[in-house]
Amino acid sequence: MASVLELANRMAVKQNIPLDDGILDEAYELTKHGAQKNWGHEYLERVARHESGHAFMCYLGGNTPAYLTIVARGGHGGYMEHTDEDIGPLQTKEALINRIRTSLGGRAAEIVYYGEKDGISRGASGDLESATRLVRAMICSYGMDDEFGMAVMSQEEATRARLLQRFLSASAGSLRKKWPTRSPSLIKTKPAWTAW
Repeated sequence: MASVLELANRMAVKQNIPLDDGILDEAYELTKHGAQKNWGHEYLERVARHESGHAFMCYLGGNTPAYLTIVARGGHGGYMEHTDEDIGPLQTKEALINRIRTSLGGRAAEIVYYGEKDGISRGASGDLESATRLVRAMICSYGMDDEFGMAVMSQEEATRARLLQRFLSASAGSLRKKWPTRSPSLIKTKPAWTAW
């Protein structure tokens, strides 16, 4: 936080303007993700659709995003941050499923708008990684899989055991297939979404 405030102060002095929320926000983004990139209107529009898919699925899960931006910085085109309550230490199975749906909501929104063929882009790679990590944690760490049961196994142990590795791949695959297929249908059936 100190580096953000220091950068914001330097920016305000350099621009000869008072320190305000806009400068603080830019200093935060610069510190966390780097300089803004301008990748054009078409790219920005696609990122806006993708990020709004995350926000919409987050909302359907009963939450509100803490922060959302479509400004490209670092290695991403935009991002949505969850509130502290969304990622707190105690989360139910349903809350984690909602987080997975939220992670997959960006791709779902792109599929709804651009179609099956053009709606799948590499823009969702971080989202898929996040969803997969949550699914693995639900199975290996939280005992939230009916077939695997209430057992706990480290990622290292799971990797070493070939039989378990196949089970995890099958379970994670089935969970990832089951939940994201609902995301586009949820998006399509909500009236607010059709304004796009």
